[in-house]
Amino acid sequence: MKRKVRIVEEEKIVIPSIKLKWSEWVAWRDVERDVREGGISPPDEPGVYEVRYDDQEERLTIGRASNLRMRVKQGLVKGKVQHPAGKKIRKNEDTSRIVIRWAITDRPAAVEEELLGRHLARFGRLPKYVSQPIHIKSSHSSLSPVLKELSEGVKKLMHHGLDEDLYRNLVEAILECGEGHWLASAMIVSRSITYMIEQMSGKRRPTEELVKNLVKIGLIPKDREDEQKKLIMAIRTARNFLAHRVDVYAGPEDALMLLGAAVKLAKIYIQVKAFSLKLNVDKA
Repeated sequence: MKRKVRIVEEEKIVIPSIKLKWSEWVAWRDVERDVREGGISPPDEPGVYEVRYDDQEERLTIGRASNLRMRVKQGLVKGKVQHPAGKKIRKNEDTSRIVIRWAITDRPAAVEEELLGRHLARFGRLPKYVSQPIHIKSSHSSLSPVLKELSEGVKKLMHHGLDEDLYRNLVEAILECGEGHWLASAMIVSRSITYMIEQMSGKRRPTEELVKNLVKIGLIPKDREDEQKKLIMAIRTARNFLAHRVDVYAGPEDALMLLGAAVKLAKIYIQVKAFSLKLNVDKA
């Protein structure tokens, strides 16, 4: 019979915050060039790095290194040492348009984890050339700053007129996400998204039509096609989780993408409600 080990002591560990000093964004080709020929080299220090196109915010990869020069210059860019993401980027992407930045830290693993969590929250997915790492799946602490920010946003919306039931649903979804219950979080927040959409549209209508109407009345910027696409994707995903698909299972990317979209949609929902109430008063 397996012996059960008792918990006999609790200890709280406070991990101090980490302040990063990022380098400027440096062209891939400048890092590739030899220093003796005017090239640039990261320092021989532990740290983290990010890679993106010079005209895009979403990262191609985020990584950590015990030695930035070896990992970034010799591995990522030149391929002289093994670097799976670097190999794929060199093969598939236009490196003439790619830029890189780095920051020194003596806790690269912790910082990488936090940067990946923030990328998930902001873009709804990991960088293109980052595989789903185990520690993002199993560790909820890396997502807690993101979830805390979402929670604060929901609280502010409550003060600006968000329905109490919507507030409770969003808070519950955030709590479930914090526990790693991705499907539960996704389904709860999907219910909130669907409710707000149906309340604003008055009747069921195509997602694209609803978003076009929100753009038309100025609640979504006309020039932000990326925001429009993200909202459309979130609405469709929410409907899939609730009714249309029983073979869809949520991961952390899904839960965080839906939570972020729900908070943004709640801001629009409050404005639509205020606008409608004002119209009703004017008509009276």
